[in-house]
Amino acid sequence: MAGLIDIYMKMPHSLKDILKRCYSFVPLELRLGRKFFNKLNFIEKCQWWSRQELENYQDEQLRMLVEYAYHNVPYYYNLFKALKLTVSDIKKQKDLQKLPILTK
Repeated sequence: MAGLIDIYMKMPHSLKDILKRCYSFVPLELRLGRKFFNKLNFIEKCQWWSRQELENYQDEQLRMLVEYAYHNVPYYYNLFKALKLTVSDIKKQKDLQKLPILTK
């Protein structure tokens, strides 16, 4: 990809304009990708969630993050063992009080 950017940057301005116009005809789904549109659809849907739905989503994401950190970050694995905590002990945002605040 970096090679293509270098080639593009060395092109004459008139050729760059032609490429830009051609690129504008490529459908947005191809230019931005499915992942972008999935995120966009999610954002459009969740902006109307109730407070409870939003908190439930945040708690679900928190549980996934804590589980990931426990299994993939030695610091958190050792911290949980030292504090005699399990991943299931952190279920909601208020449970974060069980963990010490990082200073670095």
